[in-house]
Amino acid sequence: VRDDENFTREGDDLNTEVEIDLYTAMLGGSVPVPTMDGGVTMRVRPETQNNQVIRLRGKGMPLLRNPEEFGDLFVKVQVQLPKNLTEEEQALFAKLAELRGKATPDEA
Repeated sequence: VRDDENFTREGDDLNTEVEIDLYTAMLGGSVPVPTMDGGVTMRVRPETQNNQVIRLRGKGMPLLRNPEEFGDLFVKVQVQLPKNLTEEEQALFAKLAELRGKATPDEA
C-alpha cells in the first residue's frame, strides 16, 4: 500500500485532517472531506473543539475478509482562527469576551 498525502492507515481504518473556520466550529455546519472514492460532506456539530475527531462510518478501506464492507474514516478537525480582524470584528470579540467574563487585552 502506497503512502497517501491525505490519509494515514490503521488496519481497515483511515485518518485524515480537515481545516474548518472558527464560525463553523462554533455554530455548526457542513464541510467537504476527501475520501478514498471522492469526497463527502461532513456535518460539524455546534461547539466542535480543535483536534476533535469525527468518525465517518464505512468510509475507510475495504475489509480484507469481506471487501463489500469498509472500515471507518476518522477526521481530525483543525480550527483555523480568523486573521486581519476589522475594528468591528475586534469589538465583537471583546463583547463576547465580556459576556463570557474574560478580561480583554486592555484589562489584562
